[in-house]
Formats: sequence, structure tokens, C-alpha cells
Amino acid sequence: MQEIKCRMWDTILNCYYESSIDSCVDKKGIYTFGTGNRFIADLFTGKQDKNGKDIYAGDILRDSTGICLVSWNDNFASFCLQRNGWAFDHFFGEAVESEDTEIIGNVHQNPGLLEGKC
Repeated sequence: MQEIKCRMWDTILNCYYESSIDSCVDKKGIYTFGTGNRFIADLFTGKQDKNGKDIYAGDILRDSTGICLVSWNDNFASFCLQRNGWAFDHFFGEAVESEDTEIIGNVHQNPGLLEGKC
């Protein structure tokens, strides 16, 4: 059975917190404490990169074909890889295996990695 977990990005303190799935209740990835949208939940994909690091939505990956962003697709209820600004998504295992990727950053701390790429 896949482990269900998430990490929470604090938009005020600009840091991550590990969290239980109980904190990741909003399917849009936003968790609030009653005052605004301070925390953004990045859900665990259940996969690891080639270095054994857990891959979360919001992570930026590199593989042999370039850079991609891991995202959640509500329409397909699945984690997808977005490349080169295209709206078309690739599912893990369809075009890329997670063990062929390497996490090089995330959308919150390293947004510059996506400029001109996704």
C-alpha cells in the first residue's frame, strides 16, 4: 500500500514542514488555519527519484530529455509531468520512469529553474 503523506510550504516563513495527510484535506493543495492561505500542501507521489529522494507535487525534475514539473491533475486524478509550457501532461510510467529522474529543486524555492523550460 502506498504511503500517504505531504509536506506543507509556509508562504510566510518560506520553509517546508512535514505533515500528516490529515493536514492535506483540500484537493486544490491549499490548507488554511482560518486566516488566509498560509500553507500549500505538496502531496507525495509515492515515487522516488534515482537518488532515493521522495518526489512530491511541486518538485522540479531532470531526466534525459530535460526539465519537468510534477503536478496534480484533477481531471485525471493523477500526478503528471509538465514540460516546456505544454498543457499536455505525461503520467509517471508513461513517458518517464521516476527512477530515471533527479529532483533538482521545487517550485517554491527554485522557481527560476522553470523559466523558459516549463
